[in-house]
Amino acid sequence: MRTVKTPRARFAKLAGAMSDFEQATVLVVEDNAMARRLLSAVLRAIGVGRIATAANGAEAIRLLRAVGARERAAEDSLPDAAESADGDPPERIDAVISDWVMHPGDGESLLRWIRRHPDSPNRFVPFLMLSADADPPRVRRARDLGASAFIAKPFTADTVARYLFTALADARRYVEVGGYFGPDRRKRPADLSEAERRDLDRSDREKGVRFYVPPQLHERRLAPGEGVDAQRLMAIQKVIEQRADSFVDWTKEALARLDLEIDSAAKRPESERRAQFSRITLIAHELRGQGTTFGYPLISALSKGLQEVSAHSFDRSDATLALIRDHTRALKQVVRDRLIGDGGDAGRQLIADLATRRAEIAGSHGAESAPG
Repeated sequence: MRTVKTPRARFAKLAGAMSDFEQATVLVVEDNAMARRLLSAVLRAIGVGRIATAANGAEAIRLLRAVGARERAAEDSLPDAAESADGDPPERIDAVISDWVMHPGDGESLLRWIRRHPDSPNRFVPFLMLSADADPPRVRRARDLGASAFIAKPFTADTVARYLFTALADARRYVEVGGYFGPDRRKRPADLSEAERRDLDRSDREKGVRFYVPPQLHERRLAPGEGVDAQRLMAIQKVIEQRADSFVDWTKEALARLDLEIDSAAKRPESERRAQFSRITLIAHELRGQGTTFGYPLISALSKGLQEVSAHSFDRSDATLALIRDHTRALKQVVRDRLIGDGGDAGRQLIADLATRRAEIAGSHGAESAPG
């Protein structure tokens, strides 16, 4: 059984220092630069004192290693050893907000490293996972890896603030059992494996369960009753509104990348289109995760459909490629006509037309596969 590191001396010095967001350091890990900037702006608006950023899981791990080196140097009174190749790292990380789909190093590998790797500077750190794919199996997967919370994209500022506050105020014990280390999941025993379930008729010791009370800093990061007040939430909304034009510009760039991938796929036989379809899926995933945040839920809805078409629904035939083009044209219309909200009649017509096209292609695929 591995030993969980808890640098008690450091926590003793910091105990009681964090009474609100102003004394928190949050690490944002997101490969999309616009989303990374938005999350950072939201965190500043709710009063987070320091924000560190990384563009992927591998970069985040390098930063966390540097944080650990700085902590060890401080404990050993060797300040020169705290320097890192990445510059001066934060003294600590109090919470991590990470996207799931990234390269190199996705959110899953980052979370696993934080919870299980011996070099992790703090295995207890609250970890909030972000993803546009919020289906129940993925949410359970994040929880079973030790995530503190799961935030579905597109997110709202209020959602980020609320989940961050809850994570920092969380006083749950941490549990090590089987292959799991993370916050106590006892609320949902039916979802756990036999090896992980703590049955009432068998002792925790017999089941191999170990409990850890997080160090004082992490046990009570925020005092009960604290939270994000209405004035700060209004400030967050203003931050998002100010970035709506930047989102539109970013969307135009993403659509231009879609056109390039579609044209590249069209020049290849069906058997050689996998790379282009994979990149189309990633672009659709990015668009899906941002639209609603900036007042364009129609972009999120259309991008979800595009992601399903390119990744799951059909083959890589010319007909499927044509349907991808249809989705791209619809997205361009939303941007051109600034169809905010559901887009009204125009938006509903776009959704209906694409549904018809998808049904036609699905029908033709069914006819081709039917026995003669």
